[in-house]
Amino acid sequence: MALARLSLLKSKAFLNISAATYDTELEIILTAASKQVERYCDRTLELTTITDERHTGDLTKRLCPNQWPINTISSVSFYYSDVWNAESTAYFEVIDDTMIYYPKLGQESNSYYGAWPNQPYAIKLTYSAGYATYIGSGSTYEDWSDMSLTDDFPVPEDLEYAVATIASLLWFAGRESEGRLGKSRLIIGDQELILEKDWPKEVKYVLSAYQRPRF
Repeated sequence: MALARLSLLKSKAFLNISAATYDTELEIILTAASKQVERYCDRTLELTTITDERHTGDLTKRLCPNQWPINTISSVSFYYSDVWNAESTAYFEVIDDTMIYYPKLGQESNSYYGAWPNQPYAIKLTYSAGYATYIGSGSTYEDWSDMSLTDDFPVPEDLEYAVATIASLLWFAGRESEGRLGKSRLIIGDQELILEKDWPKEVKYVLSAYQRPRF
């Protein structure tokens, strides 16, 4: 899976490739670029399910899971009396795609607690978070590898741009002719080009908005 469409990478804005000759290689490169971005941002950006993530509350009504944007909450359990006790997901509310409010307004009298408990790692969450890289389902299903530029791709445009830019750099780095991989200089005709070893500053600027905060 990848955070940018194959059609965008092949468009005139990037590689300007119309044939399907290299689609398999380009799909691998897009996947690799997406993984690099996730490592750089220190978080999972592609939609995934996180199971039994443990937390310690701070006696407030807000808890920020490790991954975002939060899509759905599947289960929440609290550890007390030496057992895990499941709480109804109806008592939780997602705020700003990044935090879970508990108990939800109007459910204070029904919930186990009036705030997130602060017993060490006594909270267990299962939820889904991240950006979908597909639309539709069944016969209408389309993913990043076959979606066109006119399709409504769920990944934010600036994030997709950053991934496609990195993927294009990986493509040119590994080309059999005029390959850049491991080189600091490249001779083309009578010209000598100095090759950058780092991502463009524009890409880093975009990704800074998606990085996990460091304290």
